[in-house]
Amino acid sequence: MNSLTTKYGKIYAFTIAIFFTLTLFFGTNTFYPEPDYKKIIGLEPSYPIQHESMTKEDRIAYQTSLKKYELEQDAYYERRDNEQSKYEGRVLIFFAPICLIFMFLAFRYKDLPPPIRLGIFGGPVISLLFKLLPYLGSVWSGARFLVALSVFLLLIIAGTPALREKFKFKFKE
Repeated sequence: MNSLTTKYGKIYAFTIAIFFTLTLFFGTNTFYPEPDYKKIIGLEPSYPIQHESMTKEDRIAYQTSLKKYELEQDAYYERRDNEQSKYEGRVLIFFAPICLIFMFLAFRYKDLPPPIRLGIFGGPVISLLFKLLPYLGSVWSGARFLVALSVFLLLIIAGTPALREKFKFKFKE
């Protein structure tokens, strides 16, 4: 009986994949924490306070300060999103090679037990998925489709022995 087909083999593979992902995320947070956005872009604008006993001039001034607050808040969050994107891009540059190396190792060392191989392959897939999701929201929809389709096809080919053999043969020609 294949150790992956048992209930415990699947749980073990899933556990390895999850802890691989957690290790990468916690390691990144430990050795390359998020920047202090308050130092980079300043404090978030404060909301103007409205009093019940305001005169007409005070209400007009309040409306003006409220519009100013909304503009400042939009600018603040735009700067914060820009800084967050820069940070996430640098982290992705670190994540991608590590994940690809472990995925290669999972395919290369066939003598490892199947649950361990699947966990070593699944962890990087989960990690890359979580790191790529923020970028896929801001990318052209056709590019999102192509990325999702290519990953889907690679996973189908990698998981089906007959397709794997077929594509190995084509690559050798």
